[in-house]
Amino acid sequence: MNLKRARPEIQKSRLENEVILAVIILYVLLSAVLLAIHQMQPDEAPTKTSSTSPAHDDFSAKTKRVSAALAEPMTLPQARQALVRGGFKEIRDVHAGGSGFQAIATRDGKPWQVEIDAATGQILRTPLAAR
Repeated sequence: MNLKRARPEIQKSRLENEVILAVIILYVLLSAVLLAIHQMQPDEAPTKTSSTSPAHDDFSAKTKRVSAALAEPMTLPQARQALVRGGFKEIRDVHAGGSGFQAIATRDGKPWQVEIDAATGQILRTPLAAR
């Protein structure tokens, strides 16, 4: 007695093959368009990024301007100007210390201990406890 029945062969769906082919064609088309856009960019155009990662700072036009402005060490008047541009008021006790300058200033009505990195111009701030 033969209990095995012959099963019909399962055929691949024609729709499945069409979808796979369409995805491959779309991928090739998008790759060609992106490559063409890349090749049409002028060589002198500045490279920009929207990334906030410190690792990508070299690609930011804003960072390049700051770096160029600070090619020489920051002076005390430049440190005061950086604090004013940063929105600080009532700036007092500005002195050289650490890797830059330190001061006490207020921003939005709150007192802050601020430190300015002389190499980058970055302002680090720490809130002062109410006295």
